[in-house]
Amino acid sequence: MNSLLQTIDRFDQRLLLALHRRRDGKGRRLLERLTHGGGLRLQSMMILSALLIPATRSLGLRWAAVQLTVTLLVQLLKAVVARVRPYEALAGVTPVRPERDFSFPSGHTAASFATAAVLGGGYPPLAGCWFALAAAIGYSRIWLGVHYPSDVLAGALCGLGTALLMLYKLN
Repeated sequence: MNSLLQTIDRFDQRLLLALHRRRDGKGRRLLERLTHGGGLRLQSMMILSALLIPATRSLGLRWAAVQLTVTLLVQLLKAVVARVRPYEALAGVTPVRPERDFSFPSGHTAASFATAAVLGGGYPPLAGCWFALAAAIGYSRIWLGVHYPSDVLAGALCGLGTALLMLYKLN
């Protein structure tokens, strides 16, 4: 098992460094703004907006329950795994803006995929757009130098899995 984890870690580092070396200033402003879509502040404002509109209140309640659960799960996993950020462990990785907590899993990505599942379920014709946006937010976390690819993958699975399970139970 240890050998498998080491292989995954080496692949993770190589992929992150390859993406980081290609990083230039062209997409920086867009990705810096895009990454906030998975942040707690924007997510909270969107949920609050859904709760305040009578036609979307039911969706807002499900969304709030899912996001609260995902946030608690992510924080628990971060505390248990305690993986340091790539810029703290790898030479040559410079974050655009350092983060204060641990790296695994990506909370922004988890929140984004949870949101995509909730909103995609509420508005199926737009599901593809929500998931594309969630994937772009996940990519931004790697590009910005604050997450390994496996952090983002784990965040996506955590957010999506939690949302699907909860939506199934809530319906």
